[in-house]
Amino acid sequence: MIEISLNYLRKRLNTALSHAIQGNEDNIVELSRFDATDSSAKEKVIIQLVRIEKITTPHQPRVGHGGQGRQAVSGQPIYLNLYVLIGADFSVANYPQALAYISQVIEFLQNNGVFERHNSPDMPQQINKLCFEVENVGSHDLSSIWGMVGAKYIPSVIYKVSLLALGGDVTGQQSSMSQPAHPNTGQR
Repeated sequence: MIEISLNYLRKRLNTALSHAIQGNEDNIVELSRFDATDSSAKEKVIIQLVRIEKITTPHQPRVGHGGQGRQAVSGQPIYLNLYVLIGADFSVANYPQALAYISQVIEFLQNNGVFERHNSPDMPQQINKLCFEVENVGSHDLSSIWGMVGAKYIPSVIYKVSLLALGGDVTGQQSSMSQPAHPNTGQR
């Protein structure tokens, strides 16, 4: 689910940036890591996951039936916030281009802050909804994030991406990760 969601974001940003910047490049956005060992700029916009956070909701009891005095527990979905670092990794000579790209990313996500079926018909079936919000990060925390990533600062923004649901019966089907294998067939 996380990989599918971030790849969908990559696809949408690629489309938006190729139209906005009037470039010939269709693959300007990459789902990757910032690589401190590679000193050359990628000349790309990079999306990197930097944090996963469980959204706390009021406790909902897990219910089920078991045999021989045991109670089976049905899986409830878990809702997550993903924190993604989106940076424009361009050479010093192309610094103005990096600023243009990161500005376009911010503008696109400001104007399209929620992806749902009615406004994103091409969204993968596994995703119900994605909400994007700029995360305000202080200088000290930003320095820590770039230190954790292991790279030097580049023009970037951090977004909180919410409401991802994993497991349980979220879309009418249980996630294969939460379904136990059938004891005789081994199939989920």
